[in-house]
Amino acid sequence: MDSTTVRPPIPSHVPPQLVRDLDIFSVDVGGDPQAAIARDLAAAPPVFYTPRSLRFPDSGSWVLKRASDIRTVMQDTEHFTSHGISGFDQLSGTEEPWLALPAEADPPDHGKYRALLNPLFSPVRIKSYEENIRAHVINVIEASASSGEVDFVLLARKLPAGIFSQLLGLSVDETLKVIDQVKLVMHSGYDVDKRRAGVQGIMAIEQELVERRRLKRGQDLVSIALDATIDGRALTDKEMLGMFFFFLLAGLDTIAGATGFMFRYLAEHPEVRRRLAADPSLIPDAIEDSLRRHSQITTNRFVKKDVEIGGVLLKAGDHVFCSMVLASLDPEAVERPLEVDIGRSPNPHLAFGAGPHRCIGSNIARLQMRITLEEWLKRLPEFWIPEGGVVRAVNSEALVLETLPIAWSVAA
Repeated sequence: MDSTTVRPPIPSHVPPQLVRDLDIFSVDVGGDPQAAIARDLAAAPPVFYTPRSLRFPDSGSWVLKRASDIRTVMQDTEHFTSHGISGFDQLSGTEEPWLALPAEADPPDHGKYRALLNPLFSPVRIKSYEENIRAHVINVIEASASSGEVDFVLLARKLPAGIFSQLLGLSVDETLKVIDQVKLVMHSGYDVDKRRAGVQGIMAIEQELVERRRLKRGQDLVSIALDATIDGRALTDKEMLGMFFFFLLAGLDTIAGATGFMFRYLAEHPEVRRRLAADPSLIPDAIEDSLRRHSQITTNRFVKKDVEIGGVLLKAGDHVFCSMVLASLDPEAVERPLEVDIGRSPNPHLAFGAGPHRCIGSNIARLQMRITLEEWLKRLPEFWIPEGGVVRAVNSEALVLETLPIAWSVAA
């Protein structure tokens, strides 16, 4: 962190010995962001206070490292609130604030908004997606198979476009344009102008979709929102916008990111890759520990009431970072945390969060990744990172690889 930057004042209730100039978003993450973050924060106390971060440059935050403490905060809606944790409304240029829903709503409102999305994520509905997901994945793989080499990051963004085109009621090409806007929001570092352009691009897409669905309903997210009621009333325009933002930013980007991390690991570990190709029944457990080892999300909360976490007093109004990356690599919770163990069991990781805000789309993510691995390993079981290939990640609230060159034998 730039030592010339004026440091915001430290609140009087923060013990001086717990203050560290460590910003999780300023770590030079290289090609393995999870390992880099765990390494750079290893010497910090289990609960520490950072005076500023790229995410909140003008105020300080508590940072939690223990999985048990992070789980506690995620489950405790009495002492912690999710209101205002995304800041998307501040980038939108709208005069009045709005929330990304249900992520920024607290119970009982959170449950009301989440219930509106349940029809899209029921077990029967998820099962119905499998055939179309598989067909789309096969098309994407076979379109690249003859090239012998690809930046897998670009491919990984196309893979979930199949399922999200169904959920949004769009063509795959239209969904890929949505993904471009999501990328601007989530992976522009903290370049305000780029993030604002992405937010406003998503808003324009949402507004056009709302007008389209007003004329003709479907079984997609926007149609559900238009027909939904909360406490006997229709959703407001801001509520529909908030649901649209949550849906895109919590799903499209993270599935592509998780797939990229899984493929990087397999490109570097041929013995594991060959085991999965020989026995696809091992794929679900392999995905589970890849999700843990390569957790992506750092979320946050504000303190509603004074509370003690990990032996440290947090006061009302304080801000707290809850990193699923640190939780999933906590050596107190996981043996050999930096290793991927495709037989690890039990595996109660926090890659999808915990508590009422736990990821509603976790089973779609698992399905997408399973189908992708099954179909890829059938066709291209031998792949690797070519000599001189650079693997580089982007540090943000949702870690992702920026480049992942992989090559394979066309003859194989």
